[in-house]
Amino acid sequence: MRPPQAGFTLFELMVGIAIAGLLMGLAVPSFQEYGRNARVIAAHNDLSTALHYSRSEAIRRAARVSLCPSSSFTHCGDATAWPSGWFAFVDDNADGQRQDGEEILRQWQGPGSGNVAVDAAGVGAESVTFTAMGRAQPAMATKSYVIHSTSCQSGTAGARRIQVNGIGAVRNDRIDCP
Repeated sequence: MRPPQAGFTLFELMVGIAIAGLLMGLAVPSFQEYGRNARVIAAHNDLSTALHYSRSEAIRRAARVSLCPSSSFTHCGDATAWPSGWFAFVDDNADGQRQDGEEILRQWQGPGSGNVAVDAAGVGAESVTFTAMGRAQPAMATKSYVIHSTSCQSGTAGARRIQVNGIGAVRNDRIDCP
């Protein structure tokens, strides 16, 4: 009598590989979307943290503190530079732009130019300046920063928005993709 064979036949192996391939084909797009959402949330959290930090430092130091976008982390960029990163500094001359000699407090790496976009809107959205009382300048303007995946479909709730109003309050919410 022959002992029973252990293992798989070639046919069983091929069926198993085909099923695994089918499952991977279904799972990979979901993982890609998960990764994009994670990068959007991380960028949102970093920018929100930077705004809160800048406001609290302005109050603690009784001085103007500005937060601006930059890729060099020494001088401010324009409103399109937010994805590169941002830094907070003591704004001695209250112009929202860092001059040599103004102290850099902290730097944050942005999401980069990958799959995450940061759209800035509002008067003076290229930087946020907080006064010693914690108010944002200019006082009558609301600045808005929308962070979303570049592949986000319009009308789907996949974007995050940060708004800074004139009294310095920072508001976070989810919105539809632009």
